[in-house]
Amino acid sequence: MMADIIDLNAWRHNLQMGDKGPKRNLTNTIAHLRGLQGLGSNLRFNEMTQQCEWQGKPIEDPDVVDIRLIIERANYQPQDRDVRPAIDRVCRENSYNPVTDYLRGLKWDGTHRLDRWLQILLGAPDTPFVRMVGPKVLISAVARAMQPGCKVDTIMVLEGPQGLRKSSAIAALFGEDYTAESVSLFDQHNKMVMQMMGAWCVELAEFVAVVRKEQNGVKGLISMRSDRVVLPYAKSASTHPRRCIFFGTINPDEVGYLSDSTGNRRYWPVPCTAIDLDGIREKRDQLWAEAMEAYRNGARWWLEGDENHLAEVETADRQEGDAWAPILEDKLCGRGEVTTNEALTELGIPHERKDRRAQMRAAAALKEIGFSKIKVRAGPESRPIWLWRRP
Repeated sequence: MMADIIDLNAWRHNLQMGDKGPKRNLTNTIAHLRGLQGLGSNLRFNEMTQQCEWQGKPIEDPDVVDIRLIIERANYQPQDRDVRPAIDRVCRENSYNPVTDYLRGLKWDGTHRLDRWLQILLGAPDTPFVRMVGPKVLISAVARAMQPGCKVDTIMVLEGPQGLRKSSAIAALFGEDYTAESVSLFDQHNKMVMQMMGAWCVELAEFVAVVRKEQNGVKGLISMRSDRVVLPYAKSASTHPRRCIFFGTINPDEVGYLSDSTGNRRYWPVPCTAIDLDGIREKRDQLWAEAMEAYRNGARWWLEGDENHLAEVETADRQEGDAWAPILEDKLCGRGEVTTNEALTELGIPHERKDRRAQMRAAAALKEIGFSKIKVRAGPESRPIWLWRRP
């Protein structure tokens, strides 16, 4: 019994001593947190939530008081300024990541499911595009967990009627504790990042309204690889590599929700007709196990080559029509060639308003009605000019 007592209190021999006993400093406060029963390994840091935890729960102000009382009962009086820094230090010595721990603990059974999970569990059409993005989206989530901050600048958009339980499907797949629904706070970056903290997947609900209102904001949001924010109790900003991916959800009648043809490769639209929540929960572990195996074997989660064309075909169907397109279709009836400036003139745009924005909009409208951009020369000595031509 005596040997056990000596062993449990061996840490006390390393305390820094003064004339009146242990010094009241940060080093000794940390030593008490490490050595006292009920503290020590019960103090942990959750890398997903970026929070200190005690006995499996985030540490709040009342917990700090309780921890201090435990220290004081051990006949040590810590200084107020040392308690929180000491807790933070000891927690970080016991860091853990529930998502990566989960992924590393899985064992794949060898049955391939990734290229068909969207079709079987969400009722998506069995197309080359769906078979392509099904594996990629899960592998990208694994990559973000294992390599925080790695490049993932795409977002899968689940299309389906209200009440289909699209959000529930996302939560069942990623786990409710690691799924967040983000409110659009593009003008309040710190608050938006705090909403995403701890999430493995962030759902952008009512995606149509979000992307129409904050098109550039959405592009910027999903393209960022890290966030710089001031966390609660922190005195300065810190950088946090992204650990999450994004999903969007919309209703099927909301067609034509993509308006930026240059950035639409980021969006992977998937029509959903029937969601099997029980099936998702049943197959979840093996889906992630296979995705983890694919990640370990170097599988790509981004598009390359002809894959980009498949994505372009899908997003073209969701392209928001421009009011200029039917006007130009009527004005340019019978014409096979036109310049951007001529198209703007046909639209009645005055010279002073023929800026770059107007030119880009006219170009998009010309593409919509079948024109292609080509470079031509009037003669061997003349400078080349750009024309729009259609068959």
